[in-house]
Amino acid sequence: DLAPPKIRMALAFGALGGLRRAEVARLSWADLDRNAGILWVAGKGGKPRVVPVCVDLDRELGRYGVDRHGPVIPSRYGTHYKPESLGKLVNGYLHDCGIRDTVHTLRHWAGTGMVNGGADIRVVAEVLGHSNLNTTRRYTRVGTRLMADATERLRLPSTTPTLF
Repeated sequence: DLAPPKIRMALAFGALGGLRRAEVARLSWADLDRNAGILWVAGKGGKPRVVPVCVDLDRELGRYGVDRHGPVIPSRYGTHYKPESLGKLVNGYLHDCGIRDTVHTLRHWAGTGMVNGGADIRVVAEVLGHSNLNTTRRYTRVGTRLMADATERLRLPSTTPTLF
């Protein structure tokens, strides 16, 4: 609640939408449909994708205000931030708070949260805009609890050969 509104929104789009720094910087209000709960994102290389807006992100958008036009996070000139400038702004805030993470780390956090929440890795790849699952695997850390839940499902078939 202490973060300035622009920084709070940038943090929310990274952590709750898995957006890249440049994607956040390019967002316009026209890219958002709160009624449908979706965000149209121009990803790397201009590759378009749809990102669902989760409940917490929608709440942050409501607090920030959605009756606007132009950039979601406008610079002091009312234009889109350059990705590098937005990154410096947000990373500076994080570091001032004693947090050593960066805007990009939030993307990893989002991907890991989705995987640990039970989302299929292919779905996570779509949300993050990855065309290669290996990229998504590098982005995510599977928690011990999730691995334990997966191994708990293992059962020997009743016709097990005498290997055990």
